[in-house]
Amino acid sequence: MDYTVIRNIGAFSGGAIAPREDDAFARDLFHENALPMWVYDLDSLRFLAANEAALAFFRCTRAQLFAMDVVTIRPSEAIPAFLDFVTDSAVRYAWTGTNKYRRHDGTLVDLDVTSYPLLWEGRTARCVVGMDSAARRRDAGSSRHTSLYDSLTGLPGRPLFVDRLAHTIRRGRRGQQDVRSHFYVLLLDLDRFGNINDSLGFAAGDELLTAAARRLRTILGPAHTLARIGADEFAVLVEESDRPDDALVLTESLLAVLTGTYTLDGQEVTVTGSVGIVHADREETAEGYLRNATIALRRAKQRGKGRYEVFDTGMHERVVRFVRMENELRHALERNEFRVHYQPIVGLTSGTTVGFEALVRWQHPERGLVPPAEFIPVAEETGLLGGIARWIRHEACTQMQTWRETHPAFRDLTMSINISGSSFADPGFVAQISSVLGATGLPAGNLKMEITESVMMSNVDAIPTLHRVRDLGVHIGMDDFGTGYSSLSYLHRLPVDTLKVDRSFIWNMGAAGENVEIVRAIVRLGQTLGMDVVAEGIETGMQRELLAAMGCELGQGYLFARPAPPDAVERLLTGMGGLHLTNPLVLTPPAA
Repeated sequence: MDYTVIRNIGAFSGGAIAPREDDAFARDLFHENALPMWVYDLDSLRFLAANEAALAFFRCTRAQLFAMDVVTIRPSEAIPAFLDFVTDSAVRYAWTGTNKYRRHDGTLVDLDVTSYPLLWEGRTARCVVGMDSAARRRDAGSSRHTSLYDSLTGLPGRPLFVDRLAHTIRRGRRGQQDVRSHFYVLLLDLDRFGNINDSLGFAAGDELLTAAARRLRTILGPAHTLARIGADEFAVLVEESDRPDDALVLTESLLAVLTGTYTLDGQEVTVTGSVGIVHADREETAEGYLRNATIALRRAKQRGKGRYEVFDTGMHERVVRFVRMENELRHALERNEFRVHYQPIVGLTSGTTVGFEALVRWQHPERGLVPPAEFIPVAEETGLLGGIARWIRHEACTQMQTWRETHPAFRDLTMSINISGSSFADPGFVAQISSVLGATGLPAGNLKMEITESVMMSNVDAIPTLHRVRDLGVHIGMDDFGTGYSSLSYLHRLPVDTLKVDRSFIWNMGAAGENVEIVRAIVRLGQTLGMDVVAEGIETGMQRELLAAMGCELGQGYLFARPAPPDAVERLLTGMGGLHLTNPLVLTPPAA
């Protein structure tokens, strides 16, 4: 089957070129095709299907291929860009280009590929169709222009841009002129471009790309190479520059002309762009420049979009650390490397412990105990947090039920567990909580799920989901209260039983300081609404006394106990005959 027919399978199966189980014809085209084709899951990055041509290309058996994932078949220098693509674009866009792949025997080979998003047995996935680069070049003939230039905008495509950039680098290395110190690369993309395709359709998206290209051309001259190298990505190569800050001046001009109103399919939309900037470096390759520009672009988008960032080596080092941590996190659950520590929540007047907050730690085999602030953001960004959160819920509920059974005097203790924003994207979230309660035997009234104020108010699915959780009998706590932007007039309508005063207010609370009045107002607000109020981060006796005088009944912090492993809490339950923490107590694990 030729390449054109493969493209037409997309029309046959509703835009997905891989077969559905009920499409026998498409399934036969997939499995019997002479071109290598494979499907992978966008969440796990594992192979879901591959035809015989793909097995021949990778020189392995089906079992060997399925033992790998689509990250391991790419060379290490290509992994950051690939993971960025999977995170930002792979769900929405088709992509055509040349990739380098690692075969089972370790050899690297170029492959021209076209890939498309699809649903595979209910999973969000992507199908890749490959054609040997050498074979495709032999058959290219009159299509060479098409392969070098973007058919939509008429701009140079990625291959031609990379070739020109490589030529510029070689000129500098040959010493013909001081090219290295005079050129730079800009990588620009349209912010929230996917929203245009989703709301107005792909035709409107194409119209926007064409209009954006026209606007960018008005700023650039003969010394600039403008190319379209991705779905909504434009690259600019400036081969000669007189001053180091020329890149910033040009970038600001490009953003100014790009930003504004566009009329698409009769509707006006406002568009902004973000830019990553890379200055010349004699030791870098063309693809390395684009990789570094992508890293800078991603940082610009992370910091708010509609802006630019200049690449520095620290960015690349952070990406390398990020990728390394992601790979380690993927194995941490199966290797049982996570731990749950528990911090008491204490009555400020009585000193009696009324519950615990479950806090995850990562027992890294080389780095030791890694705090959540280091790995939770990586886990959330890469989609790994869901599995970790499910494990935490089961572990903490199991532990609390064990303590209730072995220490009947403490059957009313509650276990507080944090909810991440990504949990609300999981349609099975409420059912999972119900399942954990059933499996562990923990009564719903002994469980409290905590969510930060900012996540609750910024996630449209949060409030109805929390109502369903509360309907199970589970308590709901609003964490870090005072740092978000919830409307006080709306607060009484939220499914919240507990307000937790953010630790920043407690730490800066002096005898007559401004934060004293803020905390006092939060305590009164909670009392008026019939909610419990918990002060976080209590470290001094003075803080405790001030809070107790305000009528704040509960608190937690290092004054009472640091988060401790289960065996330390067990010794406290057993040895004290009660949980009266009237004096500072540090729970530490037993000596090895």
